[in-house]
Amino acid sequence: MREILFRNMTSEDFKKRYLKIIENLSKNGLSTHTERRCFYYVKSAIDIKCVNDLDRLEELKDGQQNNRKRNFHIMRIKDIHTGFEKLICKVCGNIYVIIGNRMYCIGFMHSFKIDFEAQTVK
Repeated sequence: MREILFRNMTSEDFKKRYLKIIENLSKNGLSTHTERRCFYYVKSAIDIKCVNDLDRLEELKDGQQNNRKRNFHIMRIKDIHTGFEKLICKVCGNIYVIIGNRMYCIGFMHSFKIDFEAQTVK
């Protein structure tokens, strides 16, 4: 059996967006639960009039010194007695985007989680 859930939410002011896909699959005695999540939010924006204004990128970076690097985390849990296994991957960081005459700093968080479990026979 396969079950898929898709969720797409955007805030009323369009500054935050959350995407989530969940998939459950049972096949050949193995149960799998998968979650993919993407979260985006506008941290700040500045107007640019000409190419020289691109030097103002530092204005967007001010106050965000702790978040300048992307963070990448992996966690794996395995229980050999029950047959349960979990894997979680997360990436967090900032991207800079120019649309029209505005430059945006967009924070993001992507995560991928998968659970495996051996089904018991009754």
